[in-house]
Amino acid sequence: MCQVNGETFSPKLEPQIIHGKACVKCEKDSVIVVGTNGTFCRDCFEVYFSHKFRASMGRNPLVRHHDKVALAYSGGNNSSALLNLIIKGLDPATVKKLKFSPGLIFVDERILYPSDDHEKVKEIEEIMRNTGFPYHIVKLEEVFSTEDTNDQMTNAEKLEKLFNSITTLTSKQETLYRLRCCLLSHKAKELGYDHVFLGETSTRLAINILSNFSLGRGVHLPQDTGFSDGVRYEGVGVKLLRPMREMSMKEIAVYNALNKVPTVFLPNLATSQAVTSSVQNLTENFILGLVAGFPSTEMTVFRTSNKLHRKSDEKNSRGCCRLCFGAIDTECGTAQATALRHTLFSEAINSNQASSTYNDSSINIMDVPNLIQPLECHNQQVCYACRLLGKEVTQDGKDILFPPVVSTATHAEEPLSSNDIKNKLNGILLED
Repeated sequence: MCQVNGETFSPKLEPQIIHGKACVKCEKDSVIVVGTNGTFCRDCFEVYFSHKFRASMGRNPLVRHHDKVALAYSGGNNSSALLNLIIKGLDPATVKKLKFSPGLIFVDERILYPSDDHEKVKEIEEIMRNTGFPYHIVKLEEVFSTEDTNDQMTNAEKLEKLFNSITTLTSKQETLYRLRCCLLSHKAKELGYDHVFLGETSTRLAINILSNFSLGRGVHLPQDTGFSDGVRYEGVGVKLLRPMREMSMKEIAVYNALNKVPTVFLPNLATSQAVTSSVQNLTENFILGLVAGFPSTEMTVFRTSNKLHRKSDEKNSRGCCRLCFGAIDTECGTAQATALRHTLFSEAINSNQASSTYNDSSINIMDVPNLIQPLECHNQQVCYACRLLGKEVTQDGKDILFPPVVSTATHAEEPLSSNDIKNKLNGILLED
């Protein structure tokens, strides 16, 4: 399946009447089977769909009256359905009218896809203009700061060089997602918005959940799949919210078809790629294959993840990750029975440095933090998953993704605290 900014693209369809099955609400002919909730006719489905959106907002009352909210619009199915729901919710004739002020942000990523999509981008811009909402088009390369006057490369050159230096599609897709989220959060704050709405559905989140586990991001699940990303971008931008997380890809497609919602497809990194080309593509194929035979699969995976959290007494003493702004999960402490400590131990005894300095009898697993320092890039702390990602980036790309933080002091200093590091990093990737 093709994806646009994390959305799965499906061709336009015309819902057909399901003969022999009546709506569970009004006994009319049904047009859709919704998981285990039964069948719905057109009118009842629209009420059901709109209620799920409002209920998700009501259970998570983060958006207050007169807040300014930026919708991350890509032209795909998910963000188009969300835009249509917001337009209807702001209609004066609507019961319980939405009270926030919306705007639109489109991230132009064409620099990564050498194709002629100017007409499609113009079509997206026309859709945004017709809503009457304020809209903004930002280029992906704007994620890089222009503070460094000594850097001879433009932001566009930096972005191209970075992605050319990444060796696997898995890491390219992961890097793109993290940069896009960071850019949306920062730009929204810069433009005066209080929140950003993402169009991620339960289907997309179920895929992300399994992908994130595979990539070592299990500790970040509450931030990556929850209604809110919490305090991830605190000090850098605004919160990212997911009001569509209760809807499935199938429900989105039917809603768009019933309401003739205009959508635009733009190619991305996953377009025309093999199923086995990346962890994300393989996971998507696996989930969608299960959903075809067992419709409740995605909700089972999605709702199970809602119960997974870090220990409440676990303190994030090391600050946030340089790339994904998630919690640092590389504290081994004094415990020996940790996956991370054993992973680093295996790396240590197999590395050239370790083999030349130590012999098998002298290496102790508790000495791992002193043997190697793989948890930092250019004196910057990164989480376990971003450390693995960094292994699939050449040195030139690492200098862009993890620019060095150099101390100006001439004498020996104590190690920087997490707050000192965070303050130094705030102006490197993005200007605050």
